[in-house]
Order: sequence, then structure tokens, then C-alpha cells
Amino acid sequence: QLTAFGAAWAVSDPADLALQLSLVGVYLPIVAFVSRHFKQNDLSIRLVCTTTWVVAVVFARPPNMARLARGTLSVATFTYAWLMLTYTDSWRASSFVAKVVMTVVDEIPFWKFGLFISLSLGRHLPGYLGSLSFTSLMALAFGGLAFALRRRRVVAWPIIFWSLGVGHQLGADCHNWLDPGFWW
Repeated sequence: QLTAFGAAWAVSDPADLALQLSLVGVYLPIVAFVSRHFKQNDLSIRLVCTTTWVVAVVFARPPNMARLARGTLSVATFTYAWLMLTYTDSWRASSFVAKVVMTVVDEIPFWKFGLFISLSLGRHLPGYLGSLSFTSLMALAFGGLAFALRRRRVVAWPIIFWSLGVGHQLGADCHNWLDPGFWW
């Protein structure tokens, strides 16, 4: 959950992208080192590393209302875009559009999480690609929000997602991409 929250917050501000990406560049090797050289089941060290990274991501610059609003909006976008992608995945067999979307998502590293990161970073590109990334990301987020509204789960979904769902699903989605044995 902390990794997803930190990543969603990190991609929210284009002025901070270089700083945020450098924090990710430090965080990932540290977690890889800790995972390799300490007991496999010792989550406490990885939890400390991840918590430290999230605190650094959120407080990398002095807090102000604009940064708080952008970060909160990015986290909400991630939350509801994930819901839309979950529905899209479940409709894969019955809808041609869902099948095409999930075929693309399946080829992106880290699957749903990777799509969110790619679209979030892509929206900062100039011109057509930036507009396309922004439009796609907002379509996913508003589609997920519409489903949550329709089922009267606008408040319940983020609570369940951030307390139970994202931690388990993100681990399952990212495991193979982080395991060197998967690549060879």
C-alpha cells in the first residue's frame, strides 16, 4: 500500500519529477539489496525503507495547498483508475474493447500499476502524446468513479482498496517483474 501511495503521489507534480524519480532511483536498489541479503520473510526492514521513501516523497518540498491538492488528486485518480481496470479485466472475455485494453495492459511492466505510472508520466509530455496520456488516465479514473457511484461505493471503494486490495494485488502484479527468475 505504501509503495502505491508513494508512486501515485510522486507523479502528481511535473516540477518535482526529477527529484521524485531520483528518490525512486535510490529506493528501488535499497529494497532490492535488503530483500536479497536479509531473511526473505523479514518485512520490517523493507517496511522501514518504504515508509522512509514515502515520507521523503510527500515532504520532498515544503508542503503547500497546491502540492497537497495535486497529490490527493493523483492518489484518487490511481484509486478509481484501478477500479476501472479491474472491471475491464473481468469483461475481457465478453467485450472486444476490454480485450484490446487488457491486451495492452498485459504487455506493460507491472500491469495495472505500470499503466498508471506510464500514463501519469506521459501526461507531462508535450503535444499529442501528453494529451492522449492525460485523456486516457482521466477516462479510466472517471470510468471507475462512475462505477463506484452507480454501485454506491464512492467512499467504500477507497477504504477497501487502500486497506486490503492494493497491497495484495500490487504484490501479485509486480512479483514476476521483480523476480530475476521470471526473466530467464
